[in-house]
Amino acid sequence: MQLITNDIEPRHFRFLSPQEFKNMVDEVEISAASEQISDMLEKQYNYLNSNAYNGEKRVYVVSDFQTSLNSFENYPTDEEISTVLVPLQSQQIANIYIDSVALSTPFLHSGATVVANVWVKNTGASAVEKVPVKLFVNDKQRALASADIPANSTQVVPLMFTIDGGEHLACRVETNDYPIVYDDKFYFSINVRKQTRVLMINNKSENKYLNMLFDTDSAFVVENQYAKAIDYDEIGNFDMVLLNELDVLPSGLVQNLTAFCNEGGSVVVVPSDNADMQSYAAASREWKMPILSGMQQAALLKGRDINVEHRLYDGVFENRKTNDMETLTVHKYFKTQADANTIKESLIQLENGDDFLCVTPMGKGSVYLFSTAMQSSNTDFVKQALFVPTLYNMALYSSPLSMLYQIMAPTNSIELAHPVVGDKVIPKLVKDNDGFEIIPELKKQGNNMYISVHNQLKTAGSYTLTIEGKGVESMSFNHDRSESVMEFVTAGTIKKEIENYNLNNYKVVENIDKPLSALIAAESDGVQLWKLCLVIALLSLLAEMLIVRLWK
Repeated sequence: MQLITNDIEPRHFRFLSPQEFKNMVDEVEISAASEQISDMLEKQYNYLNSNAYNGEKRVYVVSDFQTSLNSFENYPTDEEISTVLVPLQSQQIANIYIDSVALSTPFLHSGATVVANVWVKNTGASAVEKVPVKLFVNDKQRALASADIPANSTQVVPLMFTIDGGEHLACRVETNDYPIVYDDKFYFSINVRKQTRVLMINNKSENKYLNMLFDTDSAFVVENQYAKAIDYDEIGNFDMVLLNELDVLPSGLVQNLTAFCNEGGSVVVVPSDNADMQSYAAASREWKMPILSGMQQAALLKGRDINVEHRLYDGVFENRKTNDMETLTVHKYFKTQADANTIKESLIQLENGDDFLCVTPMGKGSVYLFSTAMQSSNTDFVKQALFVPTLYNMALYSSPLSMLYQIMAPTNSIELAHPVVGDKVIPKLVKDNDGFEIIPELKKQGNNMYISVHNQLKTAGSYTLTIEGKGVESMSFNHDRSESVMEFVTAGTIKKEIENYNLNNYKVVENIDKPLSALIAAESDGVQLWKLCLVIALLSLLAEMLIVRLWK
């Protein structure tokens, strides 16, 4: 005998004696863990077939068969394993739960005012009013709102608060609902942004406009290097690399920046008026960005379109309208050409349709390409208001962003926003206000580091990743909300699906009119025919006696 529940624990994968089985059944508790029934069956089948068990193989699935957890097309089949589906009768319960949370900005620094947008769902057939939604930061209530939610609908509830109180913030939003309560809380973490490191590689001289821009803000740390003295070993320690008017793009630099971008960094290309077309073309092919062609002279060419839908300009323009923004002008610029391998998105276009600024995604990072040098003799962009948010956001989006939350799953692999250093470090994930801790697996890929929890977490909440007792990052874990949708598949529908997908080794119990133990016994032992045989024998004997008497 064997018992498997949604929790999928190691102890489930062994055979039990009848008494051990009864004891384990008694230990089963209500859990928010969710698992596709097809996945559980796959695990069960694999276990039965991987062990030297030559007896009859029979699996019983006792479930309410929630719609969200059923995909009959993925049910495994094995003619040697008889599988009996036992659907429990469940009521359609109205449920109000917190589905997810998103913040109004990714730039989370101390003192910033942020809006937490909370998605609250009502699965019931009736509307609900004044549903309370509370926000807590480090266990202190910071915001309160109420929501009116129509039947079978979702309402987004905004909660505004100011980031303060430390570097790592454990947050949660919660509501009140009964009888299903495990999904009334939703956890998320804020790791206050540290300084963004910018490397500017110059040809012969530094750019005064770029220096003035970044030097005035303590959120940035800027280092200037020169093309003839690049420290390639240090490139991976920066978040953004800006190539300032390099005449030549060396192949070694291009290869280093390819790896840098693939791991999440950003590269900004500001071409020199004397750019070597051959080396720039080689870099363009490597990065799949547009190729610079001839220099264009213009008496006065204005900017026309700004891609306000791109995240670079998120929140820059009120109502995403650029009417009030001063129009940039250019006097000379490089025309760009795209070939079959080019991947680019235009961010700022000139009135003739040529790109002034475009972006090409590469790996986890991006390559931004300006079509002219950042000099007042080329363009007045460096003196306009748009110059500041454009370069700021390029740098800010280059910094690694911590995930607000994780959905608990056995295969979670979580990238660390601030990689730990050292081959022998032992990270610990410690539950806040609890003391429960695990040692996650730590992996390094390039300059990035990941942890895997391997199904060790069973309780939703906020945790702190610690190295040698010091907290380095806050992480929050939530249960999958699949269990929150109270919709179920009926026995009749299950029977039809079994037929539709030719699941020949499956059968469904359509009417449960006796204890489950009796059903299992009947399935295991078959129909008891001895009583019927006895009755037939007695009737036959009686018939024979009657025939003999009548014959006489």
